[in-house]
Amino acid sequence: MTQSKPPVPSPRLSRMRDALIADVEAQPFRRRSPRRRTIVGVTSAFVVAGALSGGLTAAAAVTALAPDPAEGLIAATATYALTDATHGTLVGTPVYRTGSGHGVIDLGVPPAGADAVAIGFQCLEPGTFSQKLGDAPSVIPGDCGDDASTAPSTKNPEGQVMGLTSRGDLTYTIDGSARWALWISWGKLPTQAGASSSQVDAVADGQVTRAEYVIAFNRYEACMAQAGFEINAPDNGGTFEYGIPGAGLAVSDTTCYPREFAQVDAIWQTEHPGP
Repeated sequence: MTQSKPPVPSPRLSRMRDALIADVEAQPFRRRSPRRRTIVGVTSAFVVAGALSGGLTAAAAVTALAPDPAEGLIAATATYALTDATHGTLVGTPVYRTGSGHGVIDLGVPPAGADAVAIGFQCLEPGTFSQKLGDAPSVIPGDCGDDASTAPSTKNPEGQVMGLTSRGDLTYTIDGSARWALWISWGKLPTQAGASSSQVDAVADGQVTRAEYVIAFNRYEACMAQAGFEINAPDNGGTFEYGIPGAGLAVSDTTCYPREFAQVDAIWQTEHPGP
């Protein structure tokens, strides 16, 4: 299977996240108003904001939260999911809210340029949660416990990015049996390059030969080299295995890979699954 290194956070975000984790772990938990997972738009200092662009109102069960060290970690997790893992950008002002059981946040109409939301959610007590954005299917349903390996858990926040399927008013709904914390923001996803005519021709018949696979990879490799990132993956006669420098992930994910290799790679790996 084609392999690449996982997205590498920027040094600044890594240092910020590490510091936030240390700060959260060092401070005793203080019971406050019910908390909830937020749909977030981060500012440089992760400042709590009053509303998202387009307007935001909350049901009675959803309350604003006083400054809390956990907010920064939840915000960093959601921001990473959008800016580092997805290569998107934040739009508008982030919101941090908490709740218990059922809660609804009215996000209003997406601001200009927004086509996604970044969501950071953390359970504050073990319980069952189901979350929903607009008319989309429920996201991250299931049980939330104390086990740090579960996602989400009472120890680890969960970050997620959801593309918008509707341009009208949107609401974010949580149903559950326990307390939660939520951070949420509008976002903009990067523009993906379209497939080149060479790649379109290679997949036109729904099959990919070994020669077509190698030629497509060579085009992808050349595209990355032109952007300043060397792949240098030797041809081992099977599926190419390669790593991408962290700084090159954005250009790979949004430009070179979708333009020259994505469709060819998908068909080839389906026809030639790894061990």
